[in-house]
Amino acid sequence: MDTHKTEITQQLYKYMLANSVKEEDALLQKIRHASQQTDGAQLLITKEQVQFLQMLIRISGTQEILEIGTFTGYSAVAFVQALPKTGHVTTIDRINKFPEVQKLWAPVLSQITPIVRPAIEVMPELIDDRRNFDLIFIDADKGNYLNYVNYGYNLIPKGGLIIIDNVFMLGGVATDSERPRYVNMRHFNQSIYNDERFDISIIPIGDGMTLLRKK
Repeated sequence: MDTHKTEITQQLYKYMLANSVKEEDALLQKIRHASQQTDGAQLLITKEQVQFLQMLIRISGTQEILEIGTFTGYSAVAFVQALPKTGHVTTIDRINKFPEVQKLWAPVLSQITPIVRPAIEVMPELIDDRRNFDLIFIDADKGNYLNYVNYGYNLIPKGGLIIIDNVFMLGGVATDSERPRYVNMRHFNQSIYNDERFDISIIPIGDGMTLLRKK
């Protein structure tokens, strides 16, 4: 394998952030700040991930997004901001743990449909209802990642996108650790790599995101 490349050191990563990540607008800043005050602050996706995903939404012409893992709604609102006025985000989470933060969605609420149920139950129903999405973003319970991708395959058209977050597990996937969470993510990553239904690329920002395109 050709490994000749520029090593992404912490110093270089900080340089990349300083020269590429723009300031968020007031609404996203407010939601990010509120999210950082919760007991799940570490689950928040990074600004560079948001900016990358927003660009992906714009250049792909995405109209309909399915999000697995709502959390505080920060990412859902960011997605809406990259969509045309006719675009829509359906976001699923098994619990609505942060209703006070989610009240901040108000300016874009008409373009977001929250579903408070386990995604593993909802996704088959969406398939039965013949729902179709241009892009699916998965950032929820890691043990169901493979199930979510398999269901997602039936919810996107040819050329549709699935993005999966946290595929690096803070670097744990590249160690010899036998912790179940690392073993499970290694299995997921290998399974997706071998899945001929998709084109694949791993984007090394945040905690690692896998980008899948349905063939």
